Amino acid sequence: VSPETASYGRRVVERLSSLRDRPRLLDAFDAVSDDIRERRITTTFFPEKLEHDLDGLRVVVTGTLATFIETQRVSREPRLITLVFVEEASSVRLASMTVEEASS
Repeated sequence: VSPETASYGRRVVERLSSLRDRPRLLDAFDAVSDDIRERRITTTFFPEKLEHDLDGLRVVVTGTLATFIETQRVSREPRLITLVFVEEASSVRLASMTVEEASS
């Protein structure tokens, strides 16, 4: 995510999220996006491992989150992103996304 791509990311969250969870997910996205704009940084997530529980409607992605100021990488940290989905009408929609520090 960067200041230039934040609006695209927000549209993706809006499109994929469940109706019930959409306001909370968009508020969380906006908070992160505002922080990125204020600090003038860019973040890039490099996925390394993907686990899924199809019956539980859960996906866990392990990887590395890199933070850049302009073209200079200023940090690189392991992260665990958990996506939880819900069935809504005839589709599956995003209900929550959590980002945690992962052990190296």
